[in-house]
Amino acid sequence: MAAEHRPAGSGPRAPGAQALLASPARLIDAPVSSTGCQARPGVQPGTTARLLVAVPPASAAGHRTRGYWLHVPASYRPGRPVPLMLAFHGAGGTGSGMQARTGLSALADQRGFLVAYPQGLAEPGSAGRVGWAASGPRDPEAGGIDDGLFVSDLLTAIQAGYCVEPDRIVATGFSNGAGLVGYLACVLAGRISAFAAVEAEFFEIPGGCRPAHPASILDVHVLTDPVAPYAGVPARGSPDYFAPPIPAWLQGWALRDGCRGGPVTFVRSPAGAGERWSGCDDATAVTGYRLAAGGHSWPPALGGIPGSREVADFLAAHPLRSAAARWSPHPSAPAPPLAARGLRVTAVQQFRLPTPGAGPVDIARGPGGG
Repeated sequence: MAAEHRPAGSGPRAPGAQALLASPARLIDAPVSSTGCQARPGVQPGTTARLLVAVPPASAAGHRTRGYWLHVPASYRPGRPVPLMLAFHGAGGTGSGMQARTGLSALADQRGFLVAYPQGLAEPGSAGRVGWAASGPRDPEAGGIDDGLFVSDLLTAIQAGYCVEPDRIVATGFSNGAGLVGYLACVLAGRISAFAAVEAEFFEIPGGCRPAHPASILDVHVLTDPVAPYAGVPARGSPDYFAPPIPAWLQGWALRDGCRGGPVTFVRSPAGAGERWSGCDDATAVTGYRLAAGGHSWPPALGGIPGSREVADFLAAHPLRSAAARWSPHPSAPAPPLAARGLRVTAVQQFRLPTPGAGPVDIARGPGGG
């Protein structure tokens, strides 16, 4: 392997950081040095612009470039490393819509971090509906789209043009974008330090979740969400392909991270509750908010704090640290597939699907989303 070259003024490096690679041929699940610290920013500080990044067509439904919006904080100056947050929109949404929904760019101006809002692709057979392959490219419904590789390439491109702190790259997302955040925690925990998912369904990943590094996890979910049921989603197509209940998913991460304490309730009110696990490997944390009401939406508040601010606070509190060289995820018992009790059917009503190729997303048995 060629000797690593670190450009002058490239800023601090996370433990074990490697040189940026120009080729987008493989996912990089390790810290990399930012080579853009002396570059003049292509986006004027204090503004947001739409940019493109080169991607392999075979993993992007034939596209050679993919888009994203980048907000550069008003205080940004070359040579001063800043954190980077990724924010993923929901199915049918846009990166610019995610910016408007969350208000994260205004928060970035206050605190001085970059925010990237990536744009999803339309999966084959989805009638043009954009979204994320949140279970990875091996999911037969993904059409070969590899959004983990896209995120890796996107990070490489941003770090080549801006001065990013490699140990302070974090990710959040809403709905289908939050499901992708759950997938990224499994495949990019060596490069992204903390993950915050809002109203997600976390479908099982073919081959299982085997992160290379402990991951800090935040989940936010409304108990009565009609789109992403808190109780999970039964098997789709295969008995092994399902979304576990949110408590089981959080417990799975607590086990992987080796958390020795919890869950402990730290917020309780009529609006909802928050619980956390502690004593986890590498000072990581696993936290969940369950909200009594709010539907399928970005939370206006969490524990009495504005929702976006609480998400940003959690992400900022968990930088990437140097895990043990031989670290591997602790065993986590797989959540059993959901099974409904037998029901006596007395009538059947048939509905015409309004869009060719459309299909049901979720089926709920009761007001709690079960």
